[in-house]
Amino acid sequence: MHSSNVRLYIFIGVVITLLLGWWLTSGDDSESDLANASGKIRLQAISTLEQQGDEKAVNIISQYTQDRDIHVARRSIQALGRMQNHETDTKIKSALADKRYEIREAAVVALGDRVDKPENVAILRARLADPREDANVRIAAAPALVGARDWDALPALINMLNDPDRRVRRVAIGSIQQMLGRRYPHRYNPSNDFPVSKRLEFMAYLRSVSKSSDLRKMNDAYKEYRNNIQKR
Repeated sequence: MHSSNVRLYIFIGVVITLLLGWWLTSGDDSESDLANASGKIRLQAISTLEQQGDEKAVNIISQYTQDRDIHVARRSIQALGRMQNHETDTKIKSALADKRYEIREAAVVALGDRVDKPENVAILRARLADPREDANVRIAAAPALVGARDWDALPALINMLNDPDRRVRRVAIGSIQQMLGRRYPHRYNPSNDFPVSKRLEFMAYLRSVSKSSDLRKMNDAYKEYRNNIQKR
């Protein structure tokens, strides 16, 4: 074998070894990028760690759920929410204490994918019912509670029908109609032009319905409503 060929094979072997070493340590680069880089590089680092999916990745991402960069914090919470093969609920819940509504909203959305746990449903219900909470956070809690058929959330949804924010009112009536399996197009409208007296009248009606109706029948109505939607 010619010496030139030997040198070529040695060179190729060295290159392959270096590339393999770089690939094996790429996770460490993601940790460094998340800590020291900025902008899209940090977001990409979170995506890489999420795909890595092991306990080390969870621990790294958990450090950034309340990062100063809102985009990084929200993406970290989203990643933890998707990593359901790990116990990340506590880490997600800690973000609910953040002063920025965007972070609390992301935490509520993440917990909304885990309503199989009663404690998570209770947290979402409390956020929904708190009039001091930001409208975006309350709105984010509603779909998961409806999906979980949390009848204990109905009083809060009824109260939201008279909320100052039209977006909250719109989500409230939509959620109530889904839970009850009924529509009320002529009795309520979330628009600002709809008289407050009519709102209060409708709310009183719903309270009487929710107290007097059998929850099993309401649940059956909900199933029928969902079946009708799926057939369309």
